[in-house]
Amino acid sequence: MRYREGKQAMKSLIGGMSSFRMATFLSVILVPVVSFMRPIMGVGSAITLLFQAYVCARIGMEYCKSNTDKSIAGVMAAVLAFKGSGWALAVGFAMNLLLSNMEFQKKSLGVLTTDELEEIDRKREEEIRRLTAEKAAEL
Repeated sequence: MRYREGKQAMKSLIGGMSSFRMATFLSVILVPVVSFMRPIMGVGSAITLLFQAYVCARIGMEYCKSNTDKSIAGVMAAVLAFKGSGWALAVGFAMNLLLSNMEFQKKSLGVLTTDELEEIDRKREEEIRRLTAEKAAEL
């Protein structure tokens, strides 16, 4: 078929047949290697899945804006693993409704919110940097 398309597709009929035969030859040579590796394919697949799960979790956590979002995502992941996607969606929706109102409850109780805690951490880090720069300037 490719030979009918012209010289741009395949320079000669022999070139097409030889590439097919070389691929067949390499495939036949690789059969013993694949057969030798077959007993450890389960372990290799498990390691691949664990690595993929780690990377996906890492990327997913980067999308979360607050620790509350991260906790909801973690619980949803656990429910997804053991119960299924419908349960995970329902649990995530319920947790989001319950925990998103926690900010209002914290204000009524006088507890610092996440944003206020982050602001305190930022000021503390700036103070540490300032003191470190002063100490370095003295030396």
